[in-house]
Amino acid sequence: MYIRLKIRHVTQKKTDKKTPLTNIQHSVVQTIKQLDRRIFLFLIFLVISSILWLMNALSKDYITDVECPVEFYNIPDNYVFIGEYPQSVKLQVSGRGFSLLKYSLGSIALPFNIDLQSYFSGYEDDSQSIQFQYYLNSKKEQITRFLNDEVSVLDITPGTIELKFDRLHQKMVKLVPQTNLKWAPQYRQKGKMVTSPDSVLVKGPKSIIDTLTRVRTTVIKDENIKESKTYETQLVKPEQCKLSANKASVRLSTSQFTENTVKIPIRIINKPDSVNLTIFPNSVNVTYLVSFDNFTRIKPEDFQAAIDYMDIKKQSTPQELRVNLLFVPEETQLVRYWPEKARFIISEK
Repeated sequence: MYIRLKIRHVTQKKTDKKTPLTNIQHSVVQTIKQLDRRIFLFLIFLVISSILWLMNALSKDYITDVECPVEFYNIPDNYVFIGEYPQSVKLQVSGRGFSLLKYSLGSIALPFNIDLQSYFSGYEDDSQSIQFQYYLNSKKEQITRFLNDEVSVLDITPGTIELKFDRLHQKMVKLVPQTNLKWAPQYRQKGKMVTSPDSVLVKGPKSIIDTLTRVRTTVIKDENIKESKTYETQLVKPEQCKLSANKASVRLSTSQFTENTVKIPIRIINKPDSVNLTIFPNSVNVTYLVSFDNFTRIKPEDFQAAIDYMDIKKQSTPQELRVNLLFVPEETQLVRYWPEKARFIISEK
């Protein structure tokens, strides 16, 4: 009995040594739990008070500016806008905060339609140009109704719009593809690119149509090209103009090319019969690229090189004349030719 009590006593002492640390941990945990509850309650009351404050603020009247898109209609088919005209106007509006909030966030998606039919009625049908002023400030009530009477329109900027129209003209214009192409080694473009359609009907103001010579495509990009391809591309519409087509197909012919060099004689042009002109060297080497399909078809006589006797009079020291390539076959791509100059000797007959 005595031994058992002693053992229990020792065990009790060991347990008592751990008690202070356990109490501290328990106290810390309880403190954190109390803080968590307080923070949670604080956040709930903060959110509620913020909502109440916002509702009170939005119930008051305010004045602000909003952007409103505009769209013009009832324009005769044979007339077109020239110059700049607004795509939107600035409205100064007043109303409750609730009503203004959605407009401040840009929710005016539908444009305000402006009818121009009555403005054209006073002009002759064959008038080359028409110009008038449209007074937007007189449309405050209509715009207010357009906004469902939720707000009042106080002011419109700009208050007056200067509108100019030109009689529509038209002509066929050639299509020109824009490209950024890179071929694989030993491959090149063969011939010219073919567009379908090759031209489009362009309608627009006379001032633009008269100077328009081409309509371009958007840039066609490709690389490591080894075969013929057809690209579908959009057309770049000239400003203030309409096109009979919005897209086109562009056919690119590609072939494997090889390099070749030929020697051709140098001709003398514009030489009077009264003199002799001796040149040296009397031939030129031409290096060119040609597709395998056309390699056997290209002959040295398909190239022409010449010097011009008239160039002698233009030189202060007539010792050399420039060699000009007069003709290079369309199926080839010129790389280089040499020599680029030839020396000469003049003697009378």
